[in-house]
Parts: sequence; structure tokens; C-alpha cells
Amino acid sequence: MRMWKGIVNYSDLNDTCVTILKARWLKSNRFKHNVKKDCFFCDYTMMDPIRNVDGWGGNGENCELCPGRVIDPTFDCCNSNYHYRHRPVAFYEKLFKLNEIRESKKVINA
Repeated sequence: MRMWKGIVNYSDLNDTCVTILKARWLKSNRFKHNVKKDCFFCDYTMMDPIRNVDGWGGNGENCELCPGRVIDPTFDCCNSNYHYRHRPVAFYEKLFKLNEIRESKKVINA
């Protein structure tokens, strides 16, 4: 969430690719590794060595492992209403809603 909040706050958002903004955010926040996939959730799916073939995740290959889909089975990072690359502000808003759902489930299960 912090990364996407930072991305949507960059003043040159409309002029710069989201991938570049992510790399900039990661570097400015002292992360040592860059995101290999454009979608951070797709990058997350690459960390499952058993179900992830040849280190390739995302773009529809490992959507069942997507953290967004765990919360909302209809979530799709390429949905035209909140596409991570083309509509990053809408994507951040979608992540915020998903996080609210996740947090509410924690309270119920506590």
C-alpha cells in the first residue's frame, strides 16, 4: 500500500511509466531488489517455487496465487476499470478497498 500511495503521489504520474515509478519508489525507500513484474501481485506469485514454473508469474499464469484474488476472486490487475499500468490511481483505490476487506476479515476471525 505504501508503494502505491507513493506512486500515485508522484507529480509526473501521467508522463512516467508505472514500472519506472515503482523502481524509483523502491530505491528511495532503500529496498535492495526491484519488482520484476509490472504488477506487484504478479511479482508476489513468483515467490511460490512449487507452483511457479521457471520463475514466471503473472500475466494470467499464476492468478490463482494472487493475493488480490484471495480477498476477491473476481480481482484482475488488468481489469480496464483499475488496470495497474493504465489507471494507477484507480488501482490504488482498488487495493485500498481490498485491504479494508482483508482487515475486516482479520477482526471477524480474531
